[in-house]
Amino acid sequence: MPVENNDPKLGDAGLLLGCLNCTIQLSALKGFTCNPILRELGEAIRNELRTIGADICDLKMTLAPEIDVDGIATLNFARSKPQFELGPELDEPVERGRLNLRVRAGAKPDHLHAAVTRAMNHTWGIFPQIFVRLSEMEHFRPAGSSASETITIQ
Repeated sequence: MPVENNDPKLGDAGLLLGCLNCTIQLSALKGFTCNPILRELGEAIRNELRTIGADICDLKMTLAPEIDVDGIATLNFARSKPQFELGPELDEPVERGRLNLRVRAGAKPDHLHAAVTRAMNHTWGIFPQIFVRLSEMEHFRPAGSSASETITIQ
């Protein structure tokens, strides 16, 4: 699906538009609240991208508990909105969950990957009680770009 780009800062036909999808397994012996983690990771991604001169086009995170807790924690951000939109906090701490992250930004895919990796390392340092395992990460140019590259890490 072609991506429409009306922002001159992003360059011709999305040449600087990168996409990244990843899945992260999180767990903690005593459980954790989701929204502080989502907020910290979102801010860290935004800061890392600003450091390299890139803007987030959109960012979506969902954290789904794997056992005993109903609901899904969410964070959404679009360039057209000034702040992150966090969903309601889950009723109970989560012991194990799956975090799905999807981001599009005005950066080359490999630069986006490096920025998100630095943001994740920062976030996991803030929450040392959480055990983290990266299940899958891929970065690529969206369909319709003049150069296509997809790299998957598992």
